[in-house]
Amino acid sequence: MGALATLRESSISPAHTAPVQSIAFGPDPETFATGDTQRHVRVVVKGEPVFSLNLSSKQDKVRPTERIRGLAFSPGGETLYVACGDLVQALSMTSGVARWSYRPPRSFGFLIVSPIALAVSKAGDVAIATDAGRMSVWTSEGALKSHWWDNDSPRLLSFANGEGLLGTDSFTLASWKAATGRKQHRQKLRERAFGFAATPDGARACIRTIHHVELIDTGSNEVLESYPLEFGPPLVTISSGGDIVAFSGLNDITVRRVGTDHVHRLQVTGAYVRSLKLSPDGRSVAAGCSDGTLRFWNLD
Repeated sequence: MGALATLRESSISPAHTAPVQSIAFGPDPETFATGDTQRHVRVVVKGEPVFSLNLSSKQDKVRPTERIRGLAFSPGGETLYVACGDLVQALSMTSGVARWSYRPPRSFGFLIVSPIALAVSKAGDVAIATDAGRMSVWTSEGALKSHWWDNDSPRLLSFANGEGLLGTDSFTLASWKAATGRKQHRQKLRERAFGFAATPDGARACIRTIHHVELIDTGSNEVLESYPLEFGPPLVTISSGGDIVAFSGLNDITVRRVGTDHVHRLQVTGAYVRSLKLSPDGRSVAAGCSDGTLRFWNLD
């Protein structure tokens, strides 16, 4: 591979009839779930559809707030967690039926509280942050482990080593002890963050601002690399090992190999990019698009 390589899609799959705004991979690249702007979720394993669900609420009061805010698999791939509207659900991968669910209590008895971020640890714990500033952590069976309120409650969230939580409210980068909610670190960002991604161990995080994507060493708070941006949606993703960073423009995706001058330029034809994810092995990129398709590129 040269310093700049342009790749075309290796596959294009019709996934939804509405724009695809969420992508989650299971423990392997052949298990994935997608969610669209009409609150439909579709799960595929080894190229075969497993189930499809419509998560739209029947309540007129809730429906205007609805959006799929979080989509993630359990470590073994037996459960799919979805945060949509005012509800978090743990869906069985064999039936699509909810094993357990959680609906945050309404503020003052009538104001809807919605989960806005969701993350799953390597140990199977599940964490959410809500738009009311509450953060909660559960076991895989739905038993509440901890909860707390914080002014820096994030709108974008990730586990760090299974014991900590790392996230941003757009203005700060903060971390918490998952078992107690105790804040461990708070760093004010130089620019407002619109996109965020982190490695599973929390050692590296990517912040996407209007002008740059910054790769940060969370231990030293050092900016390791900074990539200039053109106009595009606030999408960024990082590989599990922290050695590959991908971010999108309107009709293209840039893939950078950290510490090198190797760049992949991925062209998206006939649609806009609405969601972006690197596969668990870092060997491919998946993009959900405005025409309802899910597109893959092989990086090898």
